[in-house]
Amino acid sequence: MKKFILQIILFVLVVADLHAQQLPTFTRYHENLTFINPGALYIDNMFDKYSLYLGATYRYQWVGLKDAPTTQVVRFDNRLNDYDKSFDWCLCNAGLTLINDQTGPTGFMGIYGRFAYIADMTGRSGGKYLSIGINAGMVQYRVKTSSLSFNTGGDPTQGENSKSVYYPDFGGGVFFYSELSSNQGFFVGVSVPQTLGLNLTFRTDDGSFGMKRTQHFYGLVGGNFGLDVLKFRPTIWAKYLPNAPFNLDANLIMQYNKQAWLGFGFATSQVAHLEFGIIPVNLLNGGNENNGELKIGFSFSYPFQNYGPAFGPIGEVNVTYMLDNSD
Repeated sequence: MKKFILQIILFVLVVADLHAQQLPTFTRYHENLTFINPGALYIDNMFDKYSLYLGATYRYQWVGLKDAPTTQVVRFDNRLNDYDKSFDWCLCNAGLTLINDQTGPTGFMGIYGRFAYIADMTGRSGGKYLSIGINAGMVQYRVKTSSLSFNTGGDPTQGENSKSVYYPDFGGGVFFYSELSSNQGFFVGVSVPQTLGLNLTFRTDDGSFGMKRTQHFYGLVGGNFGLDVLKFRPTIWAKYLPNAPFNLDANLIMQYNKQAWLGFGFATSQVAHLEFGIIPVNLLNGGNENNGELKIGFSFSYPFQNYGPAFGPIGEVNVTYMLDNSD
């Protein structure tokens, strides 16, 4: 049976940080912690006590390159025992994530539900928490067959535009955080957000095209330190995929008076990051806190590797609404 190859096979081999990363990667990954680790809590949940989140991310890689990777995420997360007092028997988080990712002729779209049980390691007195979370979803993997050609040098496929297959997906994670003092502390977590290794096959009238999905292993460590007015939030995201280089992504964010923030970072894949953002209402009213806050953030990354093809910068926009609904 004839098999197809992508006309942009090199493009696929280096997609997402040039290191075989199959799941979407993010510059401001703080806004997508629960996708990276189903057991995670958002930093604002841990240290600023917001409990309901609604947010969106748009990421465009390699600006100016045709068919470059794009990612869109919509997420919702809530601490259940603050919303429904029938959950007072436990500390629980639940959420929903919608994600769409496209790279050239291949892409996927998925919906994930998440549930995390949070154990208070200090007997309800607060201070140290261990969260164990799982997510489960359905994912559509797709390929635009009209962009494929025979490995024998034939023409692109005719008569078909796209093919898709559907598979369930599951993930799990463990997350620990400790409050050292008021609004200060640290966290650490490990996760496998894509636990199923899949060999996907897309069949057409002329043949078949296959893709392999592999497990991802992630680690997170970070904290929230500083004064009431100026906070420092260092984080490290460790990524491991079989048969791919180990990657570390380190960032430092400085937030001023819950009004604005500035951050920078660097990954071992030789990509530098810069980000900034504002909390408009707090900025206008001089930092006075509200029950709800809207955050708007912009991130930019640029690769500095001295090997392989040269790709362009990466842009990312994040919008998040946070609410303290504990009353």
